[in-house]
Amino acid sequence: MASKSSDVPVDSGIVELLWTSGWDSTFRLLGALFLEDVAVQPHYIVDRQRASHPAELRAMAKISRALALALPEAAGRLLPTITVERDEIPPHPKTTEMFASLAARGPIGSQYEWLARYTLLAGLEDLELSIHRDDRANAYLIGNVTKFREQPFAAYRLAPDARGSDLDLFANFVFPIFDLSKVDMREHAARHGFLDILELSWFCHKPRAGDVPCGICNPCRDAVAEGVGYRLPRSSRIRQAAHGIVPWTKVTNKLFRR
Repeated sequence: MASKSSDVPVDSGIVELLWTSGWDSTFRLLGALFLEDVAVQPHYIVDRQRASHPAELRAMAKISRALALALPEAAGRLLPTITVERDEIPPHPKTTEMFASLAARGPIGSQYEWLARYTLLAGLEDLELSIHRDDRANAYLIGNVTKFREQPFAAYRLAPDARGSDLDLFANFVFPIFDLSKVDMREHAARHGFLDILELSWFCHKPRAGDVPCGICNPCRDAVAEGVGYRLPRSSRIRQAAHGIVPWTKVTNKLFRR
């Protein structure tokens, strides 16, 4: 749990959201549309270096269609996605320097560097970034964020006394699901009636033919570690066992359980 709080509200009526089609950002998108009277402006960065981007776009289309059927009035508040090529985001030496400083402390995803540069390109000061409780980046931010909203889920931004440090990399972001785990999100989605749409989200970075999760990339591993490994099909779980990610006994027990 973050350690600092503030009662300063920040609500423009439009949620600027980085949407990847993944579980976390899709949960935030659906939560905003189902539980808040706001519009959602998704932003998607096309990373041609990642093999999953066609699968991500297909997942977004499926989610949008399902939303239109399930809750037409909410679908009308989902604005057309703003799409930018990663290679079109200009360099910014200070941002790169801050990222390098954080990376020297320990593991942190390289996407945060170019996402921070994107906020500068787009002129955004409150892009919602779906860092959740089990994300590696959460460890850098815990105790350095301030709460500004309680409902429907606690939302945070970088605390004033964390400014001026390498954490300024996150200065233009809002963290709307910072306290939640993937299991928490699943429970909330089930309670509020949008779990079936959330399950259409995508997570694998190296999908096989037919949009089958590979089972061995980091997001596939994280799905298992964070309690939603059931989303991996049988073939993907077998691949995990073959690569030593999970024990064979764990896989065979599931495959042959009566």
